[in-house]
Amino acid sequence: MRLLIASAIAALAFAACSSGGSSTTSTPTQAPASATISATPATVTLRPGDPAVYGEGIARLQQYVDAWARGDKAFMNEIVGAEDDIQSGTATPQLRDGRITSYQPSSYTSAYYFTLLVGLELHFSSGDTAAWGEGTNSRFVTFDRSDASSPFTLTFATSP
Repeated sequence: MRLLIASAIAALAFAACSSGGSSTTSTPTQAPASATISATPATVTLRPGDPAVYGEGIARLQQYVDAWARGDKAFMNEIVGAEDDIQSGTATPQLRDGRITSYQPSSYTSAYYFTLLVGLELHFSSGDTAAWGEGTNSRFVTFDRSDASSPFTLTFATSP
């Protein structure tokens, strides 16, 4: 399960992107918009020129993190793609709280399909955190939906 793969490579890539490294991002075909989205408990502000749909995707990711903190595997499975589906008997790290702290565009196909390198601050209650670490984490998250009225499905990876 890609969700539970170690993220050493992604952490290095995230650090490079966050420190001003260049990105090989496609130019969005949607008109640019600037917006602020609320991500519990913090706020992530979209950069000028980034598509507003990034805010929708980040909000959906925060819903996933909040469901994880509640231990709501059924809702988590509604949000993720089949390859990241959490089986009912599978142990998952017990998340106490988490929030999205940053994002970096990775690829953009359309408002219905794009990938972001996302920074997350995660805190666990106890036990094995699996491939997630206590504190700062990063993952490539692909956001996919069939149309503007459908919610995004998320797929996690440690590399693009």
